[in-house]
Amino acid sequence: MKKDTCCFTGHRKIRKGDEAAIRAKIREQVLPLLEQGVTTFVVGGAMGFDMLAAETLLDLREKEGKALRLVSALPFLQWRENWPREAVEREDRILQGSDEILISAGSYSRQSYLHRDRRMVDASSVCIAYCSRRGGGTAYTVRYAIRQGVPVVNIADWDIGQLAEDKKEPLPRKGKKAEEGHEGPEYEQLHMFADTVGKQELRMKGKGI
Repeated sequence: MKKDTCCFTGHRKIRKGDEAAIRAKIREQVLPLLEQGVTTFVVGGAMGFDMLAAETLLDLREKEGKALRLVSALPFLQWRENWPREAVEREDRILQGSDEILISAGSYSRQSYLHRDRRMVDASSVCIAYCSRRGGGTAYTVRYAIRQGVPVVNIADWDIGQLAEDKKEPLPRKGKKAEEGHEGPEYEQLHMFADTVGKQELRMKGKGI
């Protein structure tokens, strides 16, 4: 992955009234990328923007016949343990439609999210963002992409240029280091999710992210 890969980053809280417009903007950005040879799209497995992006990509593939790969990059194994049932069911469909599922860490830590975000950017040639404020994980990821030279398209009505002016790269919140021996992509294992699609085993493949 790299030249043919795009990642997404955005806020978890999206107003219901904004969802249709955001889906349309995602579609407007993805279609030209497909024409340019970008075929792999990486989403972070969160509620909100990530979920809207993944569902839009699945619709493009399933309803419009677009050739694309969907990769779900998850921060740790039980990342959705406290999600509401409706969100879990929506994520089930996304996991079912994912061509690859990547895990950043074996258990929760704040670093597992940041590690996931950096790896997504490192694997991509472009990033589509929904960033409307200076703080938080989305701003962290956009700032990191800018500093890595990865072009960022922000579909929110907010100037991300001010993030490039930050002298430091502040973390959203400090946390413990991800569990030793689990962090990173250099492993391939079978894991059982307690609440996954049909409670099946999903093969986690860490290739290129």
